[in-house]
Amino acid sequence: WSDDPFGGGVHLWNIGYRSTDAMNQMTKPRDDFPCYVTGEAYSQGQTWVEGALQTAEIVLQRHFGLAPPPWLKKPAPEPETP
Repeated sequence: WSDDPFGGGVHLWNIGYRSTDAMNQMTKPRDDFPCYVTGEAYSQGQTWVEGALQTAEIVLQRHFGLAPPPWLKKPAPEPETP
């Protein structure tokens, strides 16, 4: 990333996107296919490892039914309802 013409990389939520909704949808984008997406790009902590851990916890808790670990301060965020 440090060589021209790039110089770096970044990704941010677009204006009007609800990050919680997109984050929860992206962890399992299709109901009929066992594919799970984790990583900081679809989290509320973009560019930080904490964001990747946040989406991993959503997958483990919501899609695999695991309880949050005792050291975790709060459970994975719930999807917002309109």
